[in-house]
Amino acid sequence: MLVDKKKLEKLAHTAKISLEEKAFADRIEADLHNILEFVAEINEVDTSEVDVMEHSQSETLRTRDDAVTESNLREEMQKDIPDSYHADGLYLVPKVVE
Repeated sequence: MLVDKKKLEKLAHTAKISLEEKAFADRIEADLHNILEFVAEINEVDTSEVDVMEHSQSETLRTRDDAVTESNLREEMQKDIPDSYHADGLYLVPKVVE
């Protein structure tokens, strides 16, 4: 068997799950066994002639120039707030960290 009780208990401790209920522990053990058998079955597949694939889509994305499309609107945004809340173009906020 691929999963013994000791490995299952260690995994349960690491995952912080309780295996006190026998039916739950048996189900987890069976599920893990099935998963590991499936992984072993997949590992048996001959992939020596399969090309390495970096991505499932071979198309390249269109790119655009990195150009500024908006002007600086700082002064317009700050015109509606009181002067006590901004200075030299910066927003003034209360100190929250001492």
